[in-house]
Amino acid sequence: MKKLLVSALVLIAGVFLVYLSSHSTGIKAGQPAPDWSLVNNRGNTEKLSDYQGQVVLLNFWATWCPPCVFEMPSMQRLYRRFEGKKFRVLAVAVDEGGWGAIRSFLKRIPVEFPLFWDQTGSVADLYGVSRLPESYLIDSKGIVVRRFSGPVEWDSPEIVRLIEQLTGPLRN
Repeated sequence: MKKLLVSALVLIAGVFLVYLSSHSTGIKAGQPAPDWSLVNNRGNTEKLSDYQGQVVLLNFWATWCPPCVFEMPSMQRLYRRFEGKKFRVLAVAVDEGGWGAIRSFLKRIPVEFPLFWDQTGSVADLYGVSRLPESYLIDSKGIVVRRFSGPVEWDSPEIVRLIEQLTGPLRN
């Protein structure tokens, strides 16, 4: 009985999340990705438009968000897998703890791709981020190909195929 109740709750939660994601406001597939400018964890100011001509995975996350923390290692593996291709991962933190929280996170879970801090939440607002993590796959022309709400196993075969469709096949 307990397993049945848990299964029913999981199903209801899943249906609710699908409903929310299909009725959420914000940037959707087929729309241009809004440009933004933020400072990264290396102290450099960058804009999304600096990556024009490359496929970009733009991820909104927070250090206190367990699903965000869960997906970071697979995002790092995806980043490494496409190293040398026209593909970039950009992760925008919405932490109130700022750079201190982000640097502490990096000591526990190191990543090589740029991290940014959206201090005012303006970039997350620009995209209509409704939950964390939320990610956008953006093609080389700056158009959103797909919006992901919730954690993703970023180096899964499905995601790798999707990125290969946009960047060209990987050579092993």
